[in-house]
Amino acid sequence: MSSMGFVKWAQAEHGVKRLNHVKEHHVRAYIEFKKSEGCGAGHLRSIQLSLKHLQNGSEAYFSRFDRKIEAFVPKEYLANWKDVKAPENRSYKDKDFGAVKNGVSVNVAKTVDLMRGLGLRSSEALSVRKEHFQKDENGWKLVIGRGEGITKGGRPREVPVRKSFEPTLEREK
Repeated sequence: MSSMGFVKWAQAEHGVKRLNHVKEHHVRAYIEFKKSEGCGAGHLRSIQLSLKHLQNGSEAYFSRFDRKIEAFVPKEYLANWKDVKAPENRSYKDKDFGAVKNGVSVNVAKTVDLMRGLGLRSSEALSVRKEHFQKDENGWKLVIGRGEGITKGGRPREVPVRKSFEPTLEREK
């Protein structure tokens, strides 16, 4: 997608109509443009890598016709790794889940509980049934033997239920 955005931008801003007319200054200007839009350093590096793949593909294409294309992506990264933000925990907090659950129906709130408590995808939480829950000497577990229409890829799935989530599960069962 980054390459397509660049191509559209290069057409609109610089009148570039052919890939073999793209020059390094176009890429540098695009990266500066994206920087001014507030893109982070990690995203800018991804854009540059995407453009490098576009350049490599173009070189392979033009070589079939014994033509060369001028390299247009700078060898050095234009965005500094020092500017990349450290990973941050963006997971929902208890108050966030409370706010979500307060704004939805009772059944959707139960689905949210399943997603959070068991790590289910939304499609799985919507499709799971009571008979998928089994209790043994170790406690509760979610067992989906044939995952067709329930799990990703239709694969079987077994999820142990955390002890802290068992009261919620038993209350809803």
